[in-house]
Amino acid sequence: MRCLTLLLLAALLAATAIGCSSEQEEAFEEQISLLNEFADELEDIESNTDLIDAKPDLEKLAARMRDAEAKLDKLEDQDISEEELIQVLETYSPDLERAQARVKDQMERIGKDVGPQAVMQVGMILGGAMEGGPNASAAGQSSGSSRGSSSDSSTSTNPLQREAEAFVKAELAKRWLQNGDVWTSEIPLIQRYMDGRREKIGSYYLQMRAPRYTVDFSEVGETDKLHGLEYIGSVDFESSVPKRSYGAPDEYTGQPGEKQWSQWGEVGYQSITINKRSGEWILDTDDLLVTGEKPTNVPG
Repeated sequence: MRCLTLLLLAALLAATAIGCSSEQEEAFEEQISLLNEFADELEDIESNTDLIDAKPDLEKLAARMRDAEAKLDKLEDQDISEEELIQVLETYSPDLERAQARVKDQMERIGKDVGPQAVMQVGMILGGAMEGGPNASAAGQSSGSSRGSSSDSSTSTNPLQREAEAFVKAELAKRWLQNGDVWTSEIPLIQRYMDGRREKIGSYYLQMRAPRYTVDFSEVGETDKLHGLEYIGSVDFESSVPKRSYGAPDEYTGQPGEKQWSQWGEVGYQSITINKRSGEWILDTDDLLVTGEKPTNVPG
């Protein structure tokens, strides 16, 4: 339903631009407070007459949400490290999600007790406040994606999704030397033995140019939640991203390659599993693109 899409968009806009300054924290807290006030107003709506009476107050709250969004936009360019971003998200996401759940529950109740037209009217009020907000078409869906690159910043409005993007960005930064649009990683050569032992016997270099990827997420089912899963997703690189290697082993014989850069090719399909389990973010480090280390020297 469009109204629920607009609802979730309004609920999640608090995560569109955050940092660790007091101004940004105050702006974040203001958005959560406004969302809770909106839920308080919805709790008193039990008929169409109640909705008519509550409409002026709802519209005022929606206008304040719009003002708070503008305030967040002004603060968006402040520098913040990935670790600080994750810390702030972890601090505010629980309160935001609780406020979001309150509004969603009241919307569903109004839909049952008053009717779908009442829900639509509330959705239109929220939509007016958030006209032109980011990711309007994707907000409120149970799955989706956000795009990343060597220079892009996140535009996702979902706090858990922004947390995932920040984690992915930080993990890639640990493994790739990012010099402009050229990324270089030193990939270990591993000897595997029958008894399960693994031994590093050398390394080679891998480069990508202007890598582009999406962080895709899926709905977490009830069974998954019982296993402690909070987020299920993947990091998918565009297959056309240019890549080349230096000293890579022969894929058939395993013999060390020549100490020179290969011709540019395409990275091909690369999908890396990511999830959050019991509060801990986990990246599948068996994938080629996240097995390496940031090199101290890059061959010329």
